[in-house]
Amino acid sequence: MNLQETIQDNLKKAMKSKDKETMSLLRVVIGDMGRKIGSTGKYGIDLTDDQVLKIIRKGVKDAKTIFDINGSDDAEREIKILSEYLPSMLVSDKLETIITDIITTNSFSGKDDMGKVMSNLKQNYGGTYDGRLASQLVRKILI
Repeated sequence: MNLQETIQDNLKKAMKSKDKETMSLLRVVIGDMGRKIGSTGKYGIDLTDDQVLKIIRKGVKDAKTIFDINGSDDAEREIKILSEYLPSMLVSDKLETIITDIITTNSFSGKDDMGKVMSNLKQNYGGTYDGRLASQLVRKILI
């Protein structure tokens, strides 16, 4: 079962349990997925998990912005609900080990190869790390 189907199933569960907050939020996410499908012009297809994760990350980012502005409890609940669908993030030590492996495996050296390292990291581990932290670690290791 892919992430899109999981979200649709969880909406059904929220409807049965009359969880209005979850139901409302998942409807927004499903609506965003529908708009994404509509923009491709290919109806009747499923989005990839990466496409769905991008939508969910945007929802979390928007909710965090709202929470930072006014400390809304609703935004905090949205963050909690949506975060359940996100993969766990790599911790600093694990990320540093992965970056070191990428650099040594591909014989990268110097500041000029920073983009190549980041590209390789994104291709293999996209969405499971903090980009700012990864950039700092790559810079620290290469320079």
